[in-house]
Amino acid sequence: MWARGFMNKRVLIVCRNVGFEGTSQGFWSLKLDFADKTALDTALRSLGKGLTNPLEQSVILANESGDQVGFNPHLYAYHRVDNVDGWEDADWTQLPVDGASAPDRENPEP
Repeated sequence: MWARGFMNKRVLIVCRNVGFEGTSQGFWSLKLDFADKTALDTALRSLGKGLTNPLEQSVILANESGDQVGFNPHLYAYHRVDNVDGWEDADWTQLPVDGASAPDRENPEP
């Protein structure tokens, strides 16, 4: 849908919650919406620079409205960028507290 024009995008940043690993509070997240492609591109460049520089102590992303979110890049777990329309939040409560077991490599499901 990028080719036909910019659709509102949402950036989700997920970070580790130190001291709560292995619990249902093991992660926390930040969301920021963008209505402008230039602002989104700038934010994603800032994200990339902040995650690749080991001396960074914080990464701050801003949208075209001046809304900001910040986090410590040393706690970063992953991020997601997608259209705001149709966005569905992940259901963290369905994740096993002690992690998932490895897939059965001897008998993979079809």
